Amino acid sequence: MIGAAATTPPLRPTPTVWGAAAHLAQRTRTRRGPTVLQIQVTDRCNYSCVHCYETHGDKEEISLALIDRVLGEVAGLGTLFLMLTGGEIFMRRDADDILRAARRHKYAVKILTTGHFIDERRADLIHDLGAIQVDMSFYAGDPAIHDHITQIRGSWRRTLDAARRLRARGVTVTLKSPILAANGDDLHEVVRIARELGCNFAFDPFINAREDGNQEPTELRASAEALRVIYADPELGGFDVVAAEHRERLAGLRVDEKAADHGICGAGWDVGSVTPQGIVQSCHMLPIPCGDLRTQSFAEIWRDSPAMRRIREFTWADIDDCRVCEVRPYCNRCHSKALLEDGEWDRPSLDACRHALLKRDLFRERGVIPESETALPPPLARLQTDRSRPAALRVLR
Repeated sequence: MIGAAATTPPLRPTPTVWGAAAHLAQRTRTRRGPTVLQIQVTDRCNYSCVHCYETHGDKEEISLALIDRVLGEVAGLGTLFLMLTGGEIFMRRDADDILRAARRHKYAVKILTTGHFIDERRADLIHDLGAIQVDMSFYAGDPAIHDHITQIRGSWRRTLDAARRLRARGVTVTLKSPILAANGDDLHEVVRIARELGCNFAFDPFINAREDGNQEPTELRASAEALRVIYADPELGGFDVVAAEHRERLAGLRVDEKAADHGICGAGWDVGSVTPQGIVQSCHMLPIPCGDLRTQSFAEIWRDSPAMRRIREFTWADIDDCRVCEVRPYCNRCHSKALLEDGEWDRPSLDACRHALLKRDLFRERGVIPESETALPPPLARLQTDRSRPAALRVLR
């Protein structure tokens, strides 16, 4: 047993997007302000996770006073949700004061952390401030696998101890696991532990290149065979392709969400981001500067930045291949992934093509869509040369 069971363990995994924020974004999209403000408060981290997309270091950090100013400005634009991340946010000595400022401005706050620095005192603070949920990186049910990924001995125990402290106080906690070759066989144990502690859980199959363009993290991705199993496993929160709810979701998604004239993601629309140096971006993972908060207001950047407007107004139709792609309804393309892996943010993302094809083929194999849906995304059709294996396995490396 990991610890005392929570009173109401979750019955299903937590979505990878903030549910309430996503709902509001769908209903009230506006250029006045983002639905979710992301602030990366530091680049520093005490862990060295093998797959991390960030380049850590002791770099310049904006002051608490500037953070407080920005929180006030963006709250005035109607933004309700705040995501605080790093690095590891509690590497900052004033991290607790940042949390207090966020709640003073009446944000609903999500913290992304390893949990390493959440002791009893800090767990009390998080509870007492209220309206805060905590997402913690948790890589495996096996301590050896988790500690290998973080490169820190004892990190598995530190994360679970923090989760237990927060859950004992009624704080919402999600254990988040990227899907790697190293942990793909251990994900059911993550689910078991999360349920035992009363935590939510979420899995992310998209491993990204580092923000400096280094491709090493992509070499740690799970295999196509492993992803196929995970996507089809309802307990792991993948695509339960035989469920009626997904048939309904798919029907709506194919007609509306992925139409050629629709935006590709919420960057620059639903989401706005601030780097530790005070640079505004459309998303914390997309390293395209849109303005500098040390000389401009957030509202000015959000409203007038040419880079922000370009990203905000970008649609599927702006990419020749995506405009005509028959696999687009299954695609979760990311501007950052396209930039860091394929060289341009406004062109196709090969990894997104591969995942979309895998999911489409799973739908077809389970009878959710017609047998006739076999087309390849145009970029993969051009790359496809080996006809000896099933398509989804040929193109997923």
